[in-house]
Amino acid sequence: VIGLNKFSDLLNAAKSTISEDIVIVREVLEKLEMGRVETISGAAGGIKYIPRIETESRKKFAEDICELLKDESRIVPGNFIYMTDLMYNPQIISKAGVILSTEFYDKEVDYVVTVETKGIPLAYEVARNLGIPLVIIRRDSKVTEGSTVTINYVSGTSGRIQQMSLSKKSMKAKSKCIFIDDFLRGGGTAQGIKDLLKEFESELI
Repeated sequence: VIGLNKFSDLLNAAKSTISEDIVIVREVLEKLEMGRVETISGAAGGIKYIPRIETESRKKFAEDICELLKDESRIVPGNFIYMTDLMYNPQIISKAGVILSTEFYDKEVDYVVTVETKGIPLAYEVARNLGIPLVIIRRDSKVTEGSTVTINYVSGTSGRIQQMSLSKKSMKAKSKCIFIDDFLRGGGTAQGIKDLLKEFESELI
């Protein structure tokens, strides 16, 4: 949330002029289907930009992604679909981040969590749009992160026991989180995330 005083000082303009400009910006953004500007009243109020992609554009985006994924040359050993190039494409990830974050604007969310590494760009975009921190859960603990909580979980992909770790300084207790990842098969990682968050007295919403 950015207060009108900040705009007034930055642009050396009266609040009334800033308010008129905000109305114009709001109308342009809505016409171009690029999101909306919300006005928040009160002492700590101001304006807040909420990125948004409208229904038809979202549908077209999903169809375009499906067309890319249908390419038979993407099939790799194990019947997996190669999509690393898509997960690291800024244009694709930016749009996907807006679409996913739209689902959580009306919810109380403290953190976006993901598991290293391919899901990080998408999770970052969602966190950026929601204006909340990103927490990255690691396969191995790092000495630079201090004390960590480590749990074992069963991978839904390989069926093997693996580990995931999270620094004790990464999040506050009793937090509400959303989990963003690039891949879901057996749900083992998602269950591991839920179990790990319990150690922080936190939960997925």
